[in-house]
Amino acid sequence: MIGIHSRIGWWLTENRHVPVDTYRDTWDRLVKGEAGGGGSAYLGIEFEATDEGCRVVKVFPRSPAARAGLKEDDVLTKFAGQKITDSEDLVNQLQQHKPEDWVVVEVLREKQVVTLKVRLGKRKE
Repeated sequence: MIGIHSRIGWWLTENRHVPVDTYRDTWDRLVKGEAGGGGSAYLGIEFEATDEGCRVVKVFPRSPAARAGLKEDDVLTKFAGQKITDSEDLVNQLQQHKPEDWVVVEVLREKQVVTLKVRLGKRKE
């Protein structure tokens, strides 16, 4: 696999590598300055991997997650019908969606399964 750094951060976990095919598929839009067809989808949370999925550490005010009702300590177990087992799963699922997409997320909240509908936002780079 050949990948390209799309974001480089101070910490290893902040670095993102994107398969070269992603750039091939969106190259014309990138050249026009459309940031890959409208920018990255944004949920508006900080999270950490757990044995059950991804635990929400922080929900940013006025974010798509906040509007949908996600709360700190919720554990995301499904995103758009796909099981979330670690942080990479969640990041990959976000990358498969565009801003303004509606997705259904399933979370564990106080040992109960809660289903929420989220309209993703646009990441401000």
